[in-house]
Amino acid sequence: MRARLPRPGTKPRHAVMQALLVELCAWRPMSARELAGLLARQDHKHLVRELLSPMVAAGLLAYTIPGMEKHPEQRYAARASEAPES
Repeated sequence: MRARLPRPGTKPRHAVMQALLVELCAWRPMSARELAGLLARQDHKHLVRELLSPMVAAGLLAYTIPGMEKHPEQRYAARASEAPES
């Protein structure tokens, strides 16, 4: 999985990022800050706006604390149907 992480300064395609986020969140639920760090992004808020929130709305990811999307302990988890087979 580490080899699939984007190199700093690169901008992978939207679909590639979505697939990677689902895979990371299937491994374990992660916060936006953790995901931004792994993806070498400085702004976790941009990641939430552009990818994570739309992915939750589309049913690709789920909040670990439903109904409280701005909770400080909020994490993103892959939906059971979206998790890759191990």
